[in-house]
Amino acid sequence: MKRSIFELLNIPLDTPHVEIEILYKEYLEKYNPKRYENSELKPIAMAKYNELIEAYEAYKKQVEGDNALNAAMDNGLVYSYTSLRGYRPGYYYRRHDGCCDDICECIGCLWVGDTCCECMGGDCISCM
Repeated sequence: MKRSIFELLNIPLDTPHVEIEILYKEYLEKYNPKRYENSELKPIAMAKYNELIEAYEAYKKQVEGDNALNAAMDNGLVYSYTSLRGYRPGYYYRRHDGCCDDICECIGCLWVGDTCCECMGGDCISCM
């Protein structure tokens, strides 16, 4: 099983992209096979070096894909498509003003509002 760039660099998942790039370059330099030309460690260094490159390429593809999807979501181009993919926390952020940033938070607000309304004899949302 291939390890992620986060596992190889031993960093948390919320590490900023800039720090990942700095650490990636440091590790590339550390495991560069040219440094181990006349050493028994050369095969190990080559394996680490190649694993690091593969993990970083996978990370870059994921970041590029996420950026494209977020841009499309911000433009309203893929809302109906992404709503069918299932809920992932933090995935449906559309606005950043603190009010209903997340789809589950928004549904929770509606549910609480409807429940309070029903307690007072009304019915804001008949299907809830």
